Amino acid sequence: MAGKDSYYEMEKYSRITTWMLLAILGVVMVRGLVAKLRNSSRSRLSLTVLSIPGYRPFAAICRGVGYYRPKKIFTRKTVLSEIVSADRFPSLGNILTLALPTIGLICWCFAIKPYYRPAAVWGSTPLGVRSGMIANALFPWLFAFGLKFNPLTFLTTITHEKLQFYHQWTARVILFFSIVHTVPFLYQPVHDGGFSNLKAWYYYDKIWWTGTVAFALLSWLVVSSFGVFRRMSYEFFVVQHVVTIILFLVFYFMHTRDLLHSWSWLWPSIGVWGFHVLFKCANSLRISRFTGVKATVTVVDEEEKLVRLEVAAPVSWLPGQHFFLRFPGINRSAPYQTHPFTVTNLASPDSNVDSHLVFFFKARDGLTGKIWQQLTRQPPVKGKTSTVLNVALDGPYGSPFHPEAYTSDLMIAGGVGITSILPALMSLCLSARTSRDTLTSKVAVHWAVQSMRIFDAFESSLRPMMEHLCALGIEARLHVYCYQDDAGVAEMEKDDPITPESSSASLAKSTIQIHRQRADVPELIARFVDDVAAATSLSSSRMNTVGVSVCGPASMLNETANTVARLQWSHVLPSTGNFDELFLHTEAFGW
Repeated sequence: MAGKDSYYEMEKYSRITTWMLLAILGVVMVRGLVAKLRNSSRSRLSLTVLSIPGYRPFAAICRGVGYYRPKKIFTRKTVLSEIVSADRFPSLGNILTLALPTIGLICWCFAIKPYYRPAAVWGSTPLGVRSGMIANALFPWLFAFGLKFNPLTFLTTITHEKLQFYHQWTARVILFFSIVHTVPFLYQPVHDGGFSNLKAWYYYDKIWWTGTVAFALLSWLVVSSFGVFRRMSYEFFVVQHVVTIILFLVFYFMHTRDLLHSWSWLWPSIGVWGFHVLFKCANSLRISRFTGVKATVTVVDEEEKLVRLEVAAPVSWLPGQHFFLRFPGINRSAPYQTHPFTVTNLASPDSNVDSHLVFFFKARDGLTGKIWQQLTRQPPVKGKTSTVLNVALDGPYGSPFHPEAYTSDLMIAGGVGITSILPALMSLCLSARTSRDTLTSKVAVHWAVQSMRIFDAFESSLRPMMEHLCALGIEARLHVYCYQDDAGVAEMEKDDPITPESSSASLAKSTIQIHRQRADVPELIARFVDDVAAATSLSSSRMNTVGVSVCGPASMLNETANTVARLQWSHVLPSTGNFDELFLHTEAFGW
């Protein structure tokens, strides 16, 4: 068997896989650097990116392909549809980024011959060993994709929640190669001497049963990570996930025994996880002394179960970022439960002063439901129900949206998704007030709510910002869509009628418009882009960039992404188009 994929040269499969993934990482790092320059607070530096030769058509093609999201596959709601629901599919760009290297690795693995030796005593099956080495090289990336603090986020600026897709599917790819690794090792002894021969090999070396246990644990990790199972009890999922990972690593180390220097990829996996744990604990100690700080929790609307939480901590963040909150005093399991909440305000400009973080959320099941139960037990004081809870903070996380980097901004939200829009508007107000060369000239916010009570809770924050933007010379409009609460809409129109008059008072009122209909997301995006294009052609402006931000349910994200992807081909890519850039920023309710 000399020269026929020698066992002693099998380490090359792990090395080549690593170099391929590092090459992809290098490309993504360049993309992250360009994005960082594009979102720079210095407008000249930001616009320099648009002047790079070929940037406009290349970016439009990448976004036209990458933003697209698959539509529904199943119309009936079944267990299978819950598992593979298209509403939970990522963008086509993410799918291609994962699928192309995976297909390449699979073809590479099966293209090399031979698959087996003449007999097991001639050596390990080549197909089994090389597939195992490919899977082994993916483990450091699997851990990095799944952790909040990880080196990939620092290198690429892609945040943890957007890496979850790669974490989940890398685990499935590893499971596939693990199956390819296992089947030849089972087939070879059976082929040589039947099942009795396989049993003899099993008792001959513990590498067989340790591998079987590790394979079973890996299979359970993958299956239990499907969304349909996570939603049954997320708290249980997290605990069993961590415990299973630890058990898997123990048996996997025993199984590999550093053969072919396989531990050279396992120790970095442990290192990435350890880096995450240490950094997370240190950050939590710094901003909330780990055990927590006092936070005021208040009921904003009892019928909608809308809650406001305010806490002071020595921390800074960017608009649209989120924190993970832990409530040690809620119940026994609460110290180990965390929940992501988007900050709805801006950090203090003075680094020597604690910033006040304000969060809004709707109480549902699980952790937020327990908080609501504790709130309702408190007697109201001055008409408000509130309490003080111990809260531990972890963050900030998430990729911020920079509305000031674009000449026109379209922000779309569904329900409490408005919490990601509020800090973006605050940032835009601050930028327009302090900067002389503000790029943004038009802002439109489209907000779909099921009840006008949600609008009432945020109106006092939204209206002054829209009026302030108008006062600064920026065309700002807020459109609220509510098709269920007709009584609330009628009352709103009665108290604050919308009339297009020319006085300054009516101008302030006209910044908010109420619609008794469901928000047609594709239509409002297309109309906004066409209006911007028409205004640009009349003013003969040299630069025209549009930033679209969306935070809401999966269906809203899908409609927005597909519409923006389609407009890349019709409005940005043609040389006769009036657009230099059409950018999309998404924030999802669940990952």
